[in-house]
Amino acid sequence: MYKYLLLFLCFSFGLAAQQNLTETMIYDGQQREYIIHLPPAYDGTLKLPVVFVFHGLGGSNSGMTGAGFNQLGDVENFISVYPQGLEAPNFGTAWNNGSNLSALGFNPDDLGFISTLVDEMIADYSADASKIYACGFSMGGIMSHRLGCEMSDKFAAIASQAGTMANSISGTCSPGRAVPIMHIHGDADATVSYNGDALYGLNS
Repeated sequence: MYKYLLLFLCFSFGLAAQQNLTETMIYDGQQREYIIHLPPAYDGTLKLPVVFVFHGLGGSNSGMTGAGFNQLGDVENFISVYPQGLEAPNFGTAWNNGSNLSALGFNPDDLGFISTLVDEMIADYSADASKIYACGFSMGGIMSHRLGCEMSDKFAAIASQAGTMANSISGTCSPGRAVPIMHIHGDADATVSYNGDALYGLNS
């Protein structure tokens, strides 16, 4: 009996210590998925910063949880949020980030979904509305640039790794304030060219 009680207590403690929440919402008639990682300091009352992390083309939010933000958030006390993109025909999971996938008919309301998710983090997780950030890899980085241009009222700053800005976005980018940006890119990148790509509608 003692052995089973010990196993139950250990299992219960494991559930209580679990900080990764896999969530869904219905937005614009579609089920949208996202993962939330809460740092150990989270107690529902502290207004913590939030970092949104966007996966690349064909990637997944679960894959991005291994990028190191969970561990960094545990130390620096911020919440990590990993949204999941929808399937673009013949391309895999993607973001409506202004690249030429939009011209091919892939036009989900990702801005609306992300805006709703930001509001949820503020309302339900006591997130600090002045410290919401976006970053991403490749197509996710391109999406981060779009958020910096078009949602500067919600995102304090953005960062992109190996993802430039879509031409359709750069031509009309007019945020309501100066948005801090960190951009990391290699000039030997053979997937998302450092010098831009007309085929995908990407700027230098």
